[in-house]
Amino acid sequence: KDGHHHRRVAFFPPPKNPTPRDDQPAAAMLLRRPLQTLTLPLLRRHFSASAAAVSAPDHNIDELLSPPFDYLPGHPRPDAKHDEVIFAVPRDSSGRHFAAKERKAGRVPAIVFEQENGQEGGNKRLVSVPSKQIRKLVDHLGRSFFLSRLFRLQVWSEQAGQGDLIESVRVLPRKVGSLNG
Repeated sequence: KDGHHHRRVAFFPPPKNPTPRDDQPAAAMLLRRPLQTLTLPLLRRHFSASAAAVSAPDHNIDELLSPPFDYLPGHPRPDAKHDEVIFAVPRDSSGRHFAAKERKAGRVPAIVFEQENGQEGGNKRLVSVPSKQIRKLVDHLGRSFFLSRLFRLQVWSEQAGQGDLIESVRVLPRKVGSLNG
């Protein structure tokens, strides 16, 4: 009457005993939620200070963290034949076009993150590794084992372990992108 038009919306409750249609599987009636919505509340759980406190063991912490490290008796030891060295060369450029050129040349662009100063972003080194070597390791070990294993990384001034050795470190792979060249 006063120029406003009101619409009425009726909300009908679902039937008490829902039955799937003949052409619809029963599983389609389930409400599916993404995994993130189920695990996110668990990740945000706050712990009290008393729950976070850990009783100090009788061992001296410096003793436990100082080399030489030894393997526990009765547990498997790493096999030397699986001790792979990943060869890399430093690179000074980054970006989509540079990465495409690297992949076309048979190399995978990579970033080595240091643990030191991690809260400030850490030190990052841009390197390129041979895609054949990474593909061979991922195919041989499997993606999950490849991502959960320490490797030796040697950074050389030239490809294939030629030139001067710039750096040799142990690295833990965190992500494997596209290995297609």
